[in-house]
Amino acid sequence: MTDRPEPAKLRLQTLFTPLAAGVLLGIVVVVDCLFATTDMGLMELLAVLPREALLLLGLGALIPLLQCRTWVNDQRPAFQFRNFTFAVLAILFATLAVYHLSGGRSLELEKIYPSYKLWESAGGAGAVMLQSLFDLSAFVAVICCAVVIIGLRQLIYHNRKKHTARVFHLTLAFFTLVYLLDLVLAPSLGLVSTEAANWGRYLQNVRDGIKALAIIFIIVNSFRLSWVKSTSKKEKWSCLGLSVLCLTGSIFMISGSTLFSYTGSTGYVCGTFFNLIGLFLAVYSGFAAGSLMLHLPTAKTYDRQLEEITSLHDLGRAVKSTLDLDQLVELITTHTSRVLESSTCWLDLRSETEDRFELVSWSGIGDEEAARQQRDHPVATLSQWVVRQQKPALIKDIAADRRSADLRNWRRKTGSLVCAPLLSGGEVIGILYALKDNTYSFEKEDLLALAAFADQAVVSIENAKLVRASLEKERMEQELKIAREVQMRLLPMTIPEIEGLDMDALSLPAYEVGGDYYDFITLDRDRLGVAIGDVSGKGTSAAFYMAEIKGILQGLGPMYEAPSLLLSRVNQILHKDLDKRTFITLLYAVISPKDDTLLLARAGHCPLYHLPGDAPRGNFITPDGIGLGLEEGRLFEKVIRDETVRYRAGDIFLFFSDGLVEAQAGDGEEFGETRLDQVMVENRHRPATEIKLALLNAVNNFKEKERLHDDLTLFIMKVSGGDFARAPRDGSDR
Repeated sequence: MTDRPEPAKLRLQTLFTPLAAGVLLGIVVVVDCLFATTDMGLMELLAVLPREALLLLGLGALIPLLQCRTWVNDQRPAFQFRNFTFAVLAILFATLAVYHLSGGRSLELEKIYPSYKLWESAGGAGAVMLQSLFDLSAFVAVICCAVVIIGLRQLIYHNRKKHTARVFHLTLAFFTLVYLLDLVLAPSLGLVSTEAANWGRYLQNVRDGIKALAIIFIIVNSFRLSWVKSTSKKEKWSCLGLSVLCLTGSIFMISGSTLFSYTGSTGYVCGTFFNLIGLFLAVYSGFAAGSLMLHLPTAKTYDRQLEEITSLHDLGRAVKSTLDLDQLVELITTHTSRVLESSTCWLDLRSETEDRFELVSWSGIGDEEAARQQRDHPVATLSQWVVRQQKPALIKDIAADRRSADLRNWRRKTGSLVCAPLLSGGEVIGILYALKDNTYSFEKEDLLALAAFADQAVVSIENAKLVRASLEKERMEQELKIAREVQMRLLPMTIPEIEGLDMDALSLPAYEVGGDYYDFITLDRDRLGVAIGDVSGKGTSAAFYMAEIKGILQGLGPMYEAPSLLLSRVNQILHKDLDKRTFITLLYAVISPKDDTLLLARAGHCPLYHLPGDAPRGNFITPDGIGLGLEEGRLFEKVIRDETVRYRAGDIFLFFSDGLVEAQAGDGEEFGETRLDQVMVENRHRPATEIKLALLNAVNNFKEKERLHDDLTLFIMKVSGGDFARAPRDGSDR
């Protein structure tokens, strides 16, 4: 990821302002050095004006440059006060250094230039060196004052109001006016002659009035301390210490002391401007120190609110980042315990299978205590109250409150407690608890904070449950897809080819995976076994039982002549393996084309439909028998019977599951055996495949837009009389 390019305006500002400031301050150095080595007479005094103007313009050029720097533009109040402290110390250090390096010479403006004989003893080179030191001190003052102006602007503009910027800019404008009047009134420049004494006194009065207005505006700006409320206790202490340092340094800076006055190193007029900046910083630092001391007693409350907001924000982020419900509830108890500073915190959620609450997460509780809490549920009375009232509870003395008296039996060291319900759709889905060891340790603010956490926790938990349900649904769909593929492989790939018989089959599951089954078992060269069954229940488990049936029939089918014997043995095997709530119905027939017979047995399945070639209507053959797996075998073997049916040309047999006759229309009416017989009679002259399609169309037309409520499986066998040609089929209609 690449950094975003700076706007063109910012790039130009960044390039131009340091160049402009450097040029302006460089001219000052050249001019001062020229004055230090040359006696220019009156030109010296006339050059003072551009020198002072260049210094002030340099200050103006530095402000936009420094505003681009992150270290100056930082929004944190403690950071700004640290910048103020460094700026004041830098000015004092530079002034003190110049004082000592100049041999303790006076720094008054009147002695800066050669005409005042300051550099006579030093010579030309010494004069240049000393003047360069004075200019270096001036540049330090310019840079530091720019830092102070930007920092004060950042603090004053915090939560700015409509007129905040206007008042601040007017303050700086008054500073500039005072500077200009000082420039005019400077005795060393002689701009106001002795003959114009009255005019000079008038200008002096105007200057004093504007300076008074500047001081008033300084005080007005110093009331802009809204940032104090939004700082933590630690930041308040830090800002308080730094503001006292700034106040002390600013007082030294503007005190007029010969030792620390930087007036001489910057010029008398510019020094006046910087003194006003120092006064501004001193007053603002004093007001800030007073406000910070007043807000220190309530700093803990702000820290608490900030912690609550941060924790709520963390929970909000957890909704997006945490998909695991177990991790989420652990986050909830951890954040709650941290914000409320509780010794113990736990979360109970309503069980999805039972009408009770279960402990799902805890903090400050050992595993043994958690197990006892889950077993004894010492907050049962309190939780019933919360569910009934659907509002938070504050208990300042656990021992004195009947709702929580049982807690002492669970944990001896208990004092006060707060709890809040997790409400979703008007129902309490959980309760969040926080406990402290001492009585009267929780206040109303704690209760409100816990209620806010509970509200956020509801959203988080509901989202996590939805994600879990979605993942579970996706997993189930994937399993059903696999089971569907397995089921399709279990069904016959092709329909057997037997001379004189036209056969076709179809299986449509009502769900992704059905419980219906049909299969062909090759017994010998002259016989074919046909099975059709239905497993109770649907889905993956039904498909697995279907696979088991297929394996048993394919393995045992050739070993038994009579269908009833085979089904009895199958029943014995399945009774051991089937779930008690599951059973299987099955119709099994042995087709003998050599004898033109069909021998069948029924284990509770739908009857066999037989439509003789010369009969106006078909009949349903229903041999006795009960479902597989219902009992161990004695009753099954006693009930089941074989039945033999002889067939001839034109006869039609239909093996089907209950999904065919029980297909429902919109009003709940079933397709039924009568309609089945009607369709079979109407289409008896057609091949097996066309009869199958006619049945399917009839069912679809009957139920219209209704979906199948049960799997639909059928197998059609028509005894051909040589009146049509049967095309081979590959079982594609499965």
